[in-house]
Amino acid sequence: MPIQFHTGFGGPDLDLRQSNPLHLRFLLEDNRFHNAPIVLLHASYPYTREAGYLASVYPNVYISFGLSIPSLMGRRL
Repeated sequence: MPIQFHTGFGGPDLDLRQSNPLHLRFLLEDNRFHNAPIVLLHASYPYTREAGYLASVYPNVYISFGLSIPSLMGRRL
């Protein structure tokens, strides 16, 4: 079962400085989670580069682009 994290931009109660996905490295380095799929939601915007780095270094990290880039989503007429 995947573990999802909402990283990056969010609501007005969010401290954007604390939502950088690089803060999850302690968890990604923990052997207990090496086989767990970890999904970073909404492309971690504005930390997209950081999320891309994590996904390239850790084989169990994935990035979800849902609702982050409207041009990638299908349009309803």
